[in-house]
Amino acid sequence: LCRDALALIDDMRRCVDDRDKLARLFKKLDRMKARVHGELGTAFALVNTVNIIGAFHRQRSDRLIDRSGATEWDKLARQLDRDHANIRWLGQAGDEAITIFRDALDRARRLAKRHEPSPGQADERAEPKPTALTAAA
Repeated sequence: LCRDALALIDDMRRCVDDRDKLARLFKKLDRMKARVHGELGTAFALVNTVNIIGAFHRQRSDRLIDRSGATEWDKLARQLDRDHANIRWLGQAGDEAITIFRDALDRARRLAKRHEPSPGQADERAEPKPTALTAAA
């Protein structure tokens, strides 16, 4: 999704002077945003926890754009540049999150395997087998 969004923002940056085309591209971007905040909302929240530096850069860019005194279209071009960078950072954070979760899963599997009973060894978690004493009770 990040690659698709980056390509879309590249298209938007190239046609910033064509309002009709830009409006069509913004509609596509809105559909992507709806998916990110909808079905991918939980994953997006997790990735954002890894993307702390990216969030800082995004906020800094927002402040610079707001104080720039740029024209409406120049401001839009700067926002698209900011969004392009932000999506790259999100993609990198997503890749890092995947690595973190894969490593955690591997560690959990190794730990679980270490605690599996060996063949012939009693499983302490299993129900106790009735004995003559417990059967009579």
